Formats: sequence, structure tokens, C-alpha cells
Amino acid sequence: MLAPMTRTRQPRDPRVLARCEVEFDQVDRRIVAESEDLSRRGVFVRTDELLPVGHETGILVRRPDGAVFEVTARVVHSDAIGGAPWAATAA
Repeated sequence: MLAPMTRTRQPRDPRVLARCEVEFDQVDRRIVAESEDLSRRGVFVRTDELLPVGHETGILVRRPDGAVFEVTARVVHSDAIGGAPWAATAA
């Protein structure tokens, strides 16, 4: 008899609630959206765009204090309500 598979879930990184402007390219246009929260490994982006899971692109994040950074990110989940968590990927 086979032993049942157990999945170990990685603990989530602490999140910081932060409304940051987030920009990314979607096929033929630049999308400007807003973040819900940030963590060391990702950002939840609130957008009207339905993005496919696995979609990878550069995103520009502008913090409220004016600091700007750009990372390569991948959509890890998407829903019809208008949100998509992006995971930062190695640059």
C-alpha cells in the first residue's frame, strides 16, 4: 500500500499593506494598476485585466514615498474579481 502524499506548504512571507502604483505591459499597451500588499517575494496587484497564470513580465512599482523599483514577476493566481498575485522572479 502506498503512503498518502503530504504537501508541505511554505510559510507566507510577512506582508505590508501598501497602495503602490504598479505598471506593466500587456500585449499592445501599458497597464497602470495598484498594489494591495507587498512581501519579500511578491505583490498583490489589483487590476481589471484578467491575466493568465504563469504570465511573466517586468513590473514597475512606485511606492508612496516616491521610490521606484523594477522587477521581473510571474502571475501565480488570477481571479475574475480583479486581482492577481505576482511572484518576484530572479532577475
